[in-house]
Amino acid sequence: ALNDDNNLYAWGLNSSGQLGVGDNDNKDSLTLVDGSWGQIAVGYTHSLAIDLDKKFYSWGDNGYGQLGLGNNDNTNTPTQINDDNWTKIAAGAYHTLAIKEDGSLWSAGANEYGQLCDGTDDNNNTLHKINDEQWIDIAGGLDFTLAIKEDGSLWGCGRNDYGQLGKNDKYCDEISGKFILETAISYIYDANEIVGGRVILIETLNNKKLIKFYEDNGFKILQKRTDRKIDKETGEEIKVEYVQMFR
Repeated sequence: ALNDDNNLYAWGLNSSGQLGVGDNDNKDSLTLVDGSWGQIAVGYTHSLAIDLDKKFYSWGDNGYGQLGLGNNDNTNTPTQINDDNWTKIAAGAYHTLAIKEDGSLWSAGANEYGQLCDGTDDNNNTLHKINDEQWIDIAGGLDFTLAIKEDGSLWGCGRNDYGQLGKNDKYCDEISGKFILETAISYIYDANEIVGGRVILIETLNNKKLIKFYEDNGFKILQKRTDRKIDKETGEEIKVEYVQMFR
């Protein structure tokens, strides 16, 4: 957790040193991580952070080279990767993503499914450049990566057995953010944030339309369910419908 004073606190499982407090003992209370931090991201058992000087640090499990340090040794303290300036970081389960101040995209770690976006399926323990195009945001899931360019286009690479890249054979690797919004926005009831992950759950006002849209594009229903919630504007209890689909 990062507080308003740029202090970083960690607790919980620490078998690989992922808490960054100098040991591998589990913690059941908030423990201060040395440094002043501006941004953090966590994978399955590794952690990433950018300090107030825009320097990039990593620590924890490094079995796949996800710390980007040029080796596969775990570390239980924040370790600076290089002297460059960074603006965005993200962690997949076992891989690392970063955007440098010049807008270039970089990655390190596990790559069995091509989630490093470097055109190979080889793991890489060195943080390395993907390209010099202008990127503004990134997210990592389990074995896949999503990234947004400056022009607003959404790109993905890596594992896609459940349709986590948001594409099928009808689409090329670039998916227009405008297309997604124009197609789906009228079906979405309440969406605050999107991130990479293993399961997508969408709350909708009319899930029949949404189901048909995805079925037309090769998706199958995983589950549907109905629940009740309090409407934010009226304060009344309303029925909401959820749908999970996969490809």
